[in-house]
Amino acid sequence: MMKGPLMDENINHAEIYVLKTRDIVPSSRYLVNLSDEKFKKVFEKMRQKRKYFKKSSMNTSNGSLEHISDDGNEYVQEMIIDNCAHFSKNNLDFLKVSYDKKNKSVFAFPSNEMIHDIVHNQRFTFKLNQSVYLNFQISDNFRGDRHRQIFFNVNRSKTYDDSMACKVINETIDLF
Repeated sequence: MMKGPLMDENINHAEIYVLKTRDIVPSSRYLVNLSDEKFKKVFEKMRQKRKYFKKSSMNTSNGSLEHISDDGNEYVQEMIIDNCAHFSKNNLDFLKVSYDKKNKSVFAFPSNEMIHDIVHNQRFTFKLNQSVYLNFQISDNFRGDRHRQIFFNVNRSKTYDDSMACKVINETIDLF
C-alpha cells in the first residue's frame, strides 16, 4: 500500500513504476519493462473507466539532464534522485522514485558527444487529479529496443495534498 508522505519539502516530483516481477531483492536495478500482455491488460481496464490523452516526445539524456522535444516545444529538465522505495499492493510490486526536478535553459544541455540515450516515447496519460497522472508509455531507443512502462507521476504544486495523492494512487491500483 502506498503510504505517505509521498514527498517531503525538498522534493517536487515523484514517479511510481509498476515492476515486472515480484522477485525483488534489495538491488540498485529494478525491471520496469512490462510484458505486452500485462501492459495491455491494465491499459484496457483503465480505458474502460477514464479518458486519456496521447503525447509523443523525443528524449535525449545526459546524466541528470534530459532534453525533451514534443509537439514543437523543447525544454531541458534536471532530475536529481533523492530517494527510492519499494512497496507491494494487490500482488504487484512498485518502485517509488522521488526527484528534485528543475527546468533548465535549452542551452544548458551539453554537446552530442556526451549523450547516454535517445528515446522516442509514445505516452497515454490518465489525469487522476491536479497533481497525479497515470502513464502508459511505450519507448523505443536508437538500438531498436522497445520498453513498456506503467507509472504514476506526481507533481508538487500549490494545491498539492499528500494524503489525497496517496489515496488516489491506492484507489487506482485497486482498479488494476
